[in-house]
Amino acid sequence: MQYIDSNGVVWEREEILEEIESLLNRIDDKHPSILSKEMMREVDMKTLGSIYEGLFQKSGKEIINNQEWLFGLVDN
Repeated sequence: MQYIDSNGVVWEREEILEEIESLLNRIDDKHPSILSKEMMREVDMKTLGSIYEGLFQKSGKEIINNQEWLFGLVDN
């Protein structure tokens, strides 16, 4: 089964699980997240897609919230 995100990207189960784990680790890089593959196999693709979309939006807000700091790096 596949999930199609709001941008039209088609995700296979393993791909979306890897991306969810990656997004979790980008949001909080001090406490690494490792998803249990066995448990995540029980979660349906619609729910995984919803988790992915929420994390993706949150990761985008992190950039917006830190935009001034990021632009400061360019000036250095």
